[in-house]
Amino acid sequence: MKKIILILSATVLTPAQGEVFKCQSTEQKTVYQSIPCPASAVNQQIIEIKKPDPAEAAEAEARLKAWQADTAEQDAARRKTQKEQQEALDKQSALDALNRSAAAQEELAKAAKRPVIINRPLLINPYIGRPRPGNIAPPPDRKRPHRAKRVD
Repeated sequence: MKKIILILSATVLTPAQGEVFKCQSTEQKTVYQSIPCPASAVNQQIIEIKKPDPAEAAEAEARLKAWQADTAEQDAARRKTQKEQQEALDKQSALDALNRSAAAQEELAKAAKRPVIINRPLLINPYIGRPRPGNIAPPPDRKRPHRAKRVD
């Protein structure tokens, strides 16, 4: 609706200069142009352009200015709303970043309180609490016999 008012006011406000010719071709197509129709045209009419009434022109211009003011006001409100939404998103993202940072610092503090474990292989005797394979009892603890050294 607003576009129609804009177009109508623009057509009413523009002064008419020259003539407009309505030409109908042999294919029954109607063409409006500012130059006279060619000789091949079937029908030619000159259309009179009325000059706008000053009161109507003033009224159309007032409607145009009102529409422009209304559109500018809507655009300003839309921009303000978008700016507020963006600020809210920025605040939320900053808050999320602070929360992630605080959680990371808490994890570091917990890690600092835990004892340091040196990564050494853990040796486990698989035979603790179980008999050895083949039901052989472990050898008694005895000293090894002394061997004599060889003399060459």
